[in-house]
Amino acid sequence: TGDGALEVALRFRVLPARPVEYAVTADKPHGRQGGVLGGDLPGLRVRLAGASLLVETIDRQLLAELVRRSPEVLPQEGDEIIEINGIRGNAQHLYQEFRRQRNLRMKWLRRADAARADRVLSGFDA
Repeated sequence: TGDGALEVALRFRVLPARPVEYAVTADKPHGRQGGVLGGDLPGLRVRLAGASLLVETIDRQLLAELVRRSPEVLPQEGDEIIEINGIRGNAQHLYQEFRRQRNLRMKWLRRADAARADRVLSGFDA
């Protein structure tokens, strides 16, 4: 412009969001006998979903413990548990391992959140 102001043009290239896989470990309390789906780990409710267990709810106490163990991750409702103690590919087998073992070494998957990306990008003028 003629008034000495500097004009800057920004261009964004939108790439498709990729699913993120992360490790979560948890130990069940001694003597806990679960009778309902997801009842084996207090504070976590899951349901069978094809080849994974879909995380329906995580209470605050369990979430705090998971973050304490792995501060770099923040498990969320809607994430999928895709592996437990090396077992993957079948929700029924995952659930059996979930119920059988006290120490759980899990891989969780967070799918892309297109709605969140749209909200962020909408804040920029085209």
